[in-house]
Parts: sequence; structure tokens; C-alpha cells
Amino acid sequence: MAITNIELAPYNPVDKKNLAEGIVRRIGLHSAHLLPPETRFDGAGVYLLYYVGNSKPYSDIAKRNVKNRFECPIYVGKADPKGTRKGSQLEPTPGTALYERLRTHSDRIKATQNLYVRDFYFRIVVLDHVWIKLGEAGLIDHSRPLWNALLDGFGSKIPGKNRQAQQRSAWDTMHPGIGWPELLSEGRHKEAELVGEIKKYLKATT
Repeated sequence: MAITNIELAPYNPVDKKNLAEGIVRRIGLHSAHLLPPETRFDGAGVYLLYYVGNSKPYSDIAKRNVKNRFECPIYVGKADPKGTRKGSQLEPTPGTALYERLRTHSDRIKATQNLYVRDFYFRIVVLDHVWIKLGEAGLIDHSRPLWNALLDGFGSKIPGKNRQAQQRSAWDTMHPGIGWPELLSEGRHKEAELVGEIKKYLKATT
């Protein structure tokens, strides 16, 4: 059998794509846990959220995650140590960044009218802060999660009083709730149109 061009191509183990693939493989080795995490833990890094509920628009996602398969994350996110965004620390203390981020997502889901936190699971990889952004990008490229690619707004923080005139996100249009999302002005998104876009997207990616 002839040696292929792929076999002859020099392999760079520290190429950013290869490093990202390593993080993707690593998170797949970890168990999925019910959201929110039961106990506080230390660490920063990246995470996947999985949906297993009965929401009709997400049925194609849920069927790939039941029976402990967890094959199709609905969202990829990251949790940085405090201070890294400003570049103020070379060796920042990670604290409980991942734990706090997952708890925030849990509260966000609980505040909606049509989602239940019991229908969500998560996986994490704890990383040194220099690898977190790369890991998030690699996981998004690998999984193309719906809430990252199409329904923006899930990861948004509560807006300050001077920003409450901003338009409602696609995610908040699909999942109306109580509290700050209801203070936002109606955006350009319409639920019926979003449902159609979700169906097309999942047909192409799942």
C-alpha cells in the first residue's frame, strides 16, 4: 500500500488546531453532570451544555443526548479567571470561575417560561487560562452548537439601567421569562421565524 500525502505531511503537535482537537477529545472523556453543579469547586476553563427535554424545536438535539449519550451540545462556553481579560495577571488565581458561570446559566434557564433546568447537563475541562479561548473556539468549530451559532443571547449578562433599551436577543425571543429580559425592547426576531431557522440549521448539522 502506497504512503499517502497525509502521512508524509509534517505534523506539528503544538499547532493551534491540533491543540484545540486535544481539548475536544479531553472533554469527551469526562462525565456529564446534571445542571447546576451540586458542590462548589475551583477551576476555570471551558464547558458544554446538553439539552434532554421535550421542547419541540430542540427534539433533534435531545434525542442525541438521552440514555447518557450526550452527543450534541446545545451551547459551548468558557469561564476565565478574574483579571485575565485586562491582562493584569500572568498567573491568575482561577477561583470558582467555572462553578459560578454554570450557576449563572442555571439561574438564567430557571427564569424562563418554557425551559427547565432539570433538562440540562454539563461537561467541563479545567484549563490554564492561556488555553481557554483556544478551547472554546475548538469546541464551537467541532460541535457547532445551536445557541452559539444561531440563537445569540444566552450568555449575556444582566444589562445595566442605561442599557435596558437594547433589543431583545434571539434567545430571549424563544425563551421569554421574568426579570431583565422583559425590560428589553422587542427586537427584530420573531419566534415563528426562529423556529423555522432552527429546523433548517439542525437538519443541516445533526
